[in-house]
This record gives sequence, structure tokens and C-alpha cells, in this order.
Amino acid sequence: MERTRILADATGQDIAFVRLTEDDERARLRGYGYDEDYVEFGIQLAVNPPDAGGVVLPTVEDVTGKPARTFAQWARENAGRFRSAP
Repeated sequence: MERTRILADATGQDIAFVRLTEDDERARLRGYGYDEDYVEFGIQLAVNPPDAGGVVLPTVEDVTGKPARTFAQWARENAGRFRSAP
């Protein structure tokens, strides 16, 4: 939901966050052709993410030589790509 708000702020548009049920998300993933193991992996990752997923690492700067940006910075820099065409 926070990323939705950040994108809405960056673009100046109303953007709705729609939470899917687990069954709806399974159906969405199956619709892309993913097999059942991948579907269940995705569901488990979403509902029970590993603690390591919240650890910030210096990887971006190590690889690119430039500091990482926040999602909000990225959204502001790319806001035009998300705006609706008139």
C-alpha cells in the first residue's frame, strides 16, 4: 500500500490499491502459466517473507559505484512513465 501511495504522490494521480485474496493471486499467477510449485512459492513469500528480505545491503553501490535510491526517489524520477495519457 505504501508503494501505491508513493506512486500516486509522484504522478499526481489517484491510484487505488486492490488487495487480492490468496485464491485470486493463485489464479492470477496460474493465468501467466506458472506451475503450482511456483504459485505456492509466491504465495508463501508474500504471506511469510524471510527476515533477510528486510536487510539493506550495499550491493547496488558495490556493483554500480552509485548509491542506491529509495523507491520514492525512483518513482519521482520515472513519474512520467506512469501518468495516464490525456
